[in-house]
Amino acid sequence: MMKSNLFLASATEVQGDRTGLNPMVFYTPNGDMLAVFSNMDLISEFSEDFRYAVSMSGKEILSRLPSSVGIVVNPGSENGFEIKPDHIKKILSEYAM
Repeated sequence: MMKSNLFLASATEVQGDRTGLNPMVFYTPNGDMLAVFSNMDLISEFSEDFRYAVSMSGKEILSRLPSSVGIVVNPGSENGFEIKPDHIKKILSEYAM
């Protein structure tokens, strides 16, 4: 996942330097979860509100996250899953080794 090319849906147009990114975030009782997609086609379900997308490596996405935010991979998909913030910290520390 760290080296994989992943996609973030954005409500606004994203520039080459990543400015303008307004990503899809789910605000849940268990914390905020950034939506991450493994395939651009999976974003189409949300295209009414999120008409733009940007591609980043998994490592770049995880390393940019605030420590209190987790991710949901492929939300709405039968193959979707969540990674909680404490697990992201663990992934980043193990990847750095």
